[in-house]
Amino acid sequence: MTLVAGMIAPHPPVLIEQIGGQQILEVTETINALEKMSSIIADLKPDTLIFISPHSQINEDRFAINMSPRFNGSFEKFGAGDLELVIENDRETSEEICQSCARLDLPVLSTEGANADNLDWGVLVPYWFIGQGLPIVSLSISNLANEEHFRLGQAIYAAASESEKNLVFVASGDLSHRLTHEGPYGFSALGSVFDEKVKEIVASGRLSELLNIDNSLSVPAGECGLRSFVTLAGLLSKCEVESDILSYEGPFGIGYLVASLMVKGKSG
Repeated sequence: MTLVAGMIAPHPPVLIEQIGGQQILEVTETINALEKMSSIIADLKPDTLIFISPHSQINEDRFAINMSPRFNGSFEKFGAGDLELVIENDRETSEEICQSCARLDLPVLSTEGANADNLDWGVLVPYWFIGQGLPIVSLSISNLANEEHFRLGQAIYAAASESEKNLVFVASGDLSHRLTHEGPYGFSALGSVFDEKVKEIVASGRLSELLNIDNSLSVPAGECGLRSFVTLAGLLSKCEVESDILSYEGPFGIGYLVASLMVKGKSG
């Protein structure tokens, strides 16, 4: 068993001082929590970080896994073109995940070539805090049902169980974008309801209950992280975990959750 932990990380570029400027004073809890997560990961000594992002290439009917040899990361679109990252792809683990998905009859598109090596902010922002120069696997969510994302997590778990590497999975995503009238999508009373439900489930460690969150709640909440979190739920569905919410705050009308889920063994 080489899956050592799962992490939930938000991805607002404003967390990075060169981008956020004085706005970082409004997200200090999140920044401190990501720095704590970085220390947790350092203690785990993983070989690879597996990311899933809601802002990578999204397909209607299949997941995507990036097979480019290495990735380039730039924050130019956020006004910080001098901030760049070059990150190695763990293509061996990426291929093992592809094969595991094939065995479970999960549709996966392998991407490579022109522009495929450019990472999105869903990976770049958390990696800025927790990456520690480690290679990654870069996965994207799809428009398939939550149940299929859960099965994707199970496929990743199967691949991790056969790997000789220590792996940490990072579910990138923000919670509701409709917590206040100043939020990017306006206000919805269901925004805080959604965030509280996700926090409650993550704190309990019973992540499979995320599958019970209906679209009638998640869609009005304006979230972008649920499918990433459901993938994490599938990944950990056969594990005993110790869950720790490191922080939650809702500045700018958007909910940011940082959590670690340490694998303690197999369940049952």
